[in-house]
Amino acid sequence: MLFKSLIVCLLLIISCSESEENEYPLISIYKDILIQREINLDSTKASLKIDSVFRFYKTSEPEFRKKFFMKTQNSKEFLKVIDSVRNLIKTDMDSLSKDNLKGIINQNKF
Repeated sequence: MLFKSLIVCLLLIISCSESEENEYPLISIYKDILIQREINLDSTKASLKIDSVFRFYKTSEPEFRKKFFMKTQNSKEFLKVIDSVRNLIKTDMDSLSKDNLKGIINQNKF
């Protein structure tokens, strides 16, 4: 009985960690999109940068929208994603001024 309980616990842990890993790209992509929209007031330039975000993560806008829409179907999952994005952006903004953030983002991936 103890062995069966241990197996069930391990499966739950693996399942939860895989779920979090699967969410990471979605959260990072959404965060990067929001940052690009904030720092690029010109919508044409922002669109180009957002396209770069999708290329960086090796995905497409339709694929991202599909995954994002799937998350919106479950309010708890969606709130978890939004909360993670908010916390990541807050951490970035707290550690850097907006001008410094622009320079770092423009130098790095996009």
